[in-house]
Amino acid sequence: MTIPPRLIGRKEAAEYCCISPTCFSMWVASHKMPPTIPGTRKWDKRAIDAKLNEISGLGNNN
Repeated sequence: MTIPPRLIGRKEAAEYCCISPTCFSMWVASHKMPPTIPGTRKWDKRAIDAKLNEISGLGNNN
């Protein structure tokens, strides 16, 4: 049984959002997506989910 990683790199984060890595970087720069975990080059999938919920109008409770 393999547990999927919670922290992912830029390429994986972009794939998770179904956008290009360049677009993902632009979304991070414009605060549509969260920044990396301090001291890493990794994003938390749950933080990405929260931002996607926010920009899609679902809020953080769904």
